[in-house]
Amino acid sequence: MLPSYDGSVPRVGVVTDSTAAGPLAASPNLRVVPLTIIAGGDEFPDSGSAVSARVLAALGEGLPVSTSQPSAQAFAAAYREAAKTCDTVVSVHISGGLSGTVHAAALAASAADVPVTVVDSRTAGAGLAVAATAALRAADLGGSAASVTQAALRAARASVTYFAVGSMEHLRRGGRITRAQAVVGSALGVRPVLILRDGKIEVDHIARSRMGAQRRLVDVVERPLQRQGDWSLIAYHCADPSSVEPLAAALRDRFGLPVSIVDVGGVLGAHVGPGLTGVAVVPGA
Repeated sequence: MLPSYDGSVPRVGVVTDSTAAGPLAASPNLRVVPLTIIAGGDEFPDSGSAVSARVLAALGEGLPVSTSQPSAQAFAAAYREAAKTCDTVVSVHISGGLSGTVHAAALAASAADVPVTVVDSRTAGAGLAVAATAALRAADLGGSAASVTQAALRAARASVTYFAVGSMEHLRRGGRITRAQAVVGSALGVRPVLILRDGKIEVDHIARSRMGAQRRLVDVVERPLQRQGDWSLIAYHCADPSSVEPLAAALRDRFGLPVSIVDVGGVLGAHVGPGLTGVAVVPGA
């Protein structure tokens, strides 16, 4: 159990966004600002357990699906709420290379009632979730804004994410990869394995089949696990947990570590499309 906050230093609030895929503490000191999904003309927030299934259903029907960063007004509202109990805020968000979310947060921060430090995590999904969790833990221990920020950045930088997708087309349409990368990944029905590195998505390996992609996802995990420290594994899916169970089982068998199974959520699901399987190596508790 964490020691209670004693009020000897300014209280730090933590804000993140809905692309943080993974368990987040139900804390009054944490606020999550949802991004927006537009599917077939309908607009809805990226929140709730059924959102990713709704996104995949729209994609399956051939409906156009896009996403939008939160407005500066949405961040301003979150900062006003945080200011009721906190003296300063650390706002930790999805990579600026993937979304304009950090820019909207920075705009709202410039007019906030309390000092706000906006952090570009240079990651997303589980990497962002562990960064926000690390920030919250540091804040609950009474850390300063600077120490809370550093805790978030350390966790984000230590996290590594690999994933395979059924098609590169959704990533290309959303501008998350180049047309050339999409062409390579679509050739001859291959299944590309991608890495989220330095805030951007890059091709790590071209597998010849779904099973080949799974083997690669297991093999590449060995590299980050060789680093000193305690690590946790998170297996990704999008509205289809059974699809990632074979990968989770292979990871458990290979490394003897528990593997959490996590839905990436609606926004990330809209950009990767159907058929996602992935794994994140993140700092342990």
